[in-house]
Amino acid sequence: MKYIKFPVLFTTIFLMVYAFLPPLGVPFPVVFIFFILMHVFYFWMVYMILKRGQPSGRTFRDHWYDDVNIPRYNPD
Repeated sequence: MKYIKFPVLFTTIFLMVYAFLPPLGVPFPVVFIFFILMHVFYFWMVYMILKRGQPSGRTFRDHWYDDVNIPRYNPD
């Protein structure tokens, strides 16, 4: 889990900076470079999560959502 904290945090901060560039009046070429880099960082984050992330032991059959401890309703 510690291996994926940096990519997620860095990509999130980069996205927030990118979102504030146009209202601040930053020239279009700079915004466009940030736009291209955002996609690179996004794919890097996804790759790191899929490569080094740890799957939980829960299955969809038992739990509806993985982040919250809500069991799935099984009428069977």
